Amino acid sequence: MLILGSLAVALVLLGLFCIAELRLREPLIDLGLFANRGYLGANGVAFAQNFGFAALQFFLTLHLQNILGYSPLQAGLVFLTFSAILAIVDSFARNRPRVGQRRLRQHRYRFAYAWRRQEL
Repeated sequence: MLILGSLAVALVLLGLFCIAELRLREPLIDLGLFANRGYLGANGVAFAQNFGFAALQFFLTLHLQNILGYSPLQAGLVFLTFSAILAIVDSFARNRPRVGQRRLRQHRYRFAYAWRRQEL
């Protein structure tokens, strides 16, 4: 019941935030951006990608510690390679307009997953 109550409160607060943003002369978020299908789609894909990655980290941590017997420190070091790979690929994406961020970011998680799969 606590979770459903918290979700209801969050939805009410989100609605109030949107109403307040629509009334302001200089809002924090221009809600008109969400009328653009490309912007909305890109944000939806980014949300889904980050949601999936967070779920992967949670379940992989459980697998590493409970099934493979890693210590919490060892499990944390496993995720350090994920972070390093993502940071390196993102730095290439920012510095290479010829290739572009979109193309490199499409492959960053695939590369990180493949790298981790070799080590497990």
